[in-house]
Amino acid sequence: MGDRFRLPPDFETFPAAKLERETLAGQLGRSHVPGASELSKRLGACFRDRRCGSGACRVCQRKERKILIRAANVGLPKDRPLLRISWVPRGGVIPLGGLAGFDLRRFIASRLRALQRALPGITAFGGVDVSLNTFENGTPVWVVHLYLLIEAADSKLLRAAIRARCRGEPSAPRPFHFQKVSRAGRAKVFSYALKPAFYKRSGFIDATGRANTRPQALPAGAAVEAALFLDRWPLQRRLILHGMRLVRGRDGLRLVRRDGGHSRRGSRA
Repeated sequence: MGDRFRLPPDFETFPAAKLERETLAGQLGRSHVPGASELSKRLGACFRDRRCGSGACRVCQRKERKILIRAANVGLPKDRPLLRISWVPRGGVIPLGGLAGFDLRRFIASRLRALQRALPGITAFGGVDVSLNTFENGTPVWVVHLYLLIEAADSKLLRAAIRARCRGEPSAPRPFHFQKVSRAGRAKVFSYALKPAFYKRSGFIDATGRANTRPQALPAGAAVEAALFLDRWPLQRRLILHGMRLVRGRDGLRLVRRDGGHSRRGSRA
């Protein structure tokens, strides 16, 4: 599938993914949060001939990402326009410590219904990203982003339809961001849409007086919370498919178009 397709140059290497998994297993092992010790043991017992399959395992998710990115490259033809939309939906702000009770399935389903009303019959592929956001060292909160790749040309009419039907989070400085995807940039946006890990985004006012963001690693407590969330919601459960479905065949996973373009979340496999 897509023999000439190349992953982006910054795609994580196997040694890097393995190191990330070992670091996280250590953080989980030192935590007293319910379920952390058990997840630490699962990650520690992940070997080549017996993978753990956890959404928190960077090694397992690296393999899954490679398969899904290549499937997206084939399922979204290069001769059609592709628009990237970053969307922070209303209700996507969660207090620190609140990820365990967050119903991601319901959240995605309701937002996809809004997208369907805004752009009936549209084809889209994407994923869910969650970051720990703080501004000028204020109280950190989890923020849910939907990262969508839509088969459509950018236009004022399309943007207006999305903003009218798809509510943005009022507290977000920029709940929507639109950008045309070039052919050369496809691999990078596919990879970013299927992020394997969450990070801290520390906001501040820079020397020019503009708001800026500095990416940072999650603190140990937040890393444990994120790992337990990822274990519950692995990559394919965070996958967003609109007008498409995921099919497993003898040649691997493929994205197949749905008649009528009905909304659907990704496979549970």
